[in-house]
Amino acid sequence: MPPTTSDPARAVFAALGGNVYLPLPAAHGPWNPKHLHGGPVLGLLTHLVQQAVDDPHLQLTRITTDLHSPVPTAALIGNVETVRRSKRLWLLSASLSHADTEVARMSALCLRTSPDHPQSTDTTKPLGPEGLPTTSLFGGATPAQVPPGFHTTVETRWVPRESSGSRAIWFRMPLPLIDGQPGSPLTAACALSDFAAAAASIDAAEQGNARVAYINTDCTVYLSRPPEGEWFCVQAGLQSEHAGINVIEVSHFDERGRFGRSLQARIAQRFR
Repeated sequence: MPPTTSDPARAVFAALGGNVYLPLPAAHGPWNPKHLHGGPVLGLLTHLVQQAVDDPHLQLTRITTDLHSPVPTAALIGNVETVRRSKRLWLLSASLSHADTEVARMSALCLRTSPDHPQSTDTTKPLGPEGLPTTSLFGGATPAQVPPGFHTTVETRWVPRESSGSRAIWFRMPLPLIDGQPGSPLTAACALSDFAAAAASIDAAEQGNARVAYINTDCTVYLSRPPEGEWFCVQAGLQSEHAGINVIEVSHFDERGRFGRSLQARIAQRFR
């Protein structure tokens, strides 16, 4: 079945039917023209989970994505399975495969909400996004310097460092994740959570601590509540490194305040 659009700039993926998705140019990554950026992978896996959960009282609370193989710029088959389900939780496993080979997997934990219980909202957030200029993540870099892809598609608004303490960047995904389907704040926020690695690297460089380039191999996001809106902020937090292994922790915000935190394990990039 052909893609649902002839314009590859309309979305990140085209749905081919039967849980098959074709990555469009906006899904590509910066490292290799044949591989996807991690963000679209997280977004697509979250989409699969969101489509499978049929109980509105269950909230996606934790996702762990293993990027154990480069995800190709080719048709991907999605699959979702139930690992365990009870009255109060639903644990799912979602995967993406290409040519009978699994290339990424997500473990998703949904918990039943209790509206009658006390609720608190962390309204503290970095400055913005209103009032900040919209730019690209790479500023005026040319395609020859930075190949186009998800990293050049997203819109960014940089928070002045003096107002945030550590590097904080607002992100917006200007295209729908799936062509012809309405997007959701949840899938957009999870896709953009992959920029935690970029925020951590930029923060280290600005503080004069950047010694090694790292790439992330996984991403675990904890959601205290569902994200809202279109703009999502990633703020660098703690990070530690040893023998080529780097672990980072970041906070995630929408315009209402903090809605989650995430951890990533990164490995030193070897350049040939």
